[in-house]
Amino acid sequence: MARILINLRIPSLTLKQDIDSPRRVDNSMLRFLKTIEVPALPKVGDTLSLTADALPLPFPCTVRRSDWDDRENMFVVSCAYGKSSIPEADYRALVGSPDWASKSLL
Repeated sequence: MARILINLRIPSLTLKQDIDSPRRVDNSMLRFLKTIEVPALPKVGDTLSLTADALPLPFPCTVRRSDWDDRENMFVVSCAYGKSSIPEADYRALVGSPDWASKSLL
């Protein structure tokens, strides 16, 4: 088993809390991080199934690159959310999940 750090990019979305004032969330400068164990280091183009506490089913992500990080002492696998848009419920579950940490790129 290999322990890796997932660095997940998700699409931007519009939150429709109130129909009169939807709010756009730009996730281009935000990443979500989670350490997981995998049988082998995933290759670029592979699809991983990831979980978040409040989601009943795993969601797909596509591996974009992997790099060794000396500071973390593990591979950091950069992934993109597997679909072109993210449902609001999945976004809220990811943001509120204790096993994922968010990191601003600024």
